[in-house]
Amino acid sequence: MLLMVRVILRRIHNKLLCFKESPLALLDFRAICLPYCLQKQTNGSYIALNREYLPLGFNDVGSVSFNDLPVSTSYKGISTTLAKKLSHKGDDDLENIYLYNDSSNPVLSDSNMAAYFKRLSLLAKLKVKTIRHLNGTKTVG
Repeated sequence: MLLMVRVILRRIHNKLLCFKESPLALLDFRAICLPYCLQKQTNGSYIALNREYLPLGFNDVGSVSFNDLPVSTSYKGISTTLAKKLSHKGDDDLENIYLYNDSSNPVLSDSNMAAYFKRLSLLAKLKVKTIRHLNGTKTVG
C-alpha cells in the first residue's frame, strides 16, 4: 500500500512540475533491473526497488497492485550491522536501505561501480526465510 501511495505521489509531483517523463527516468538497465533500495514491508519482508521505487524489472505501474504480486521476500540476517554495510552512506536504517544515490550512481565511475557490486555481493549471500507466491506464503527455513 505504501509503495502504491509513493508511486501515485511521484506521478502527481511530476505532472505538477510539467515533466514529460520522470526526472529520474528509467533510461538504462541499471535503473530498471538493479536494486536501488530495499524497502521493508509491514510484514517484515523486503521489496527490492529500482530507481523509480518500482519492483525490479518494472518500468511502469499502470493499474497493477503490487499486493497482488509476489514481489516481496523475507530474508535471514538483515540487521542494522548489515544495513550499514549495504547503505551507500553507512546508515543503519532497516526500513529503507539505499544502495546508492545520485552522486554514488554506479554508472558514473569505476569506483562507484566497484562499491555498488561489493554491496550487491552481500545481498547475494542472504538466505531466504519466506517466499510469497501467488497461491500463498511458503516458509523456506
